[in-house]
Amino acid sequence: MSQTLFTAQLGRGQMRIEVANRRDLAFILTCDTDRKGSMYWLELPRRYQTARGAKLAAARIVGEPVKWQTPPEAE
Repeated sequence: MSQTLFTAQLGRGQMRIEVANRRDLAFILTCDTDRKGSMYWLELPRRYQTARGAKLAAARIVGEPVKWQTPPEAE
């Protein structure tokens, strides 16, 4: 299972940046699913080389700056 580094609450959905066990694309930008099982953002999940790249992509997908928080278990 992936370790969650950052979370952001956006409306009813939540975005997460997780660490993957891959060397080339180590970070995954993903989100919650709705009650039907579909992703809140159809563009997700995606993989990135850096956490900063995942954060910038999230802001581009949402269309506004995203406030990221560290989950309690990652501190």
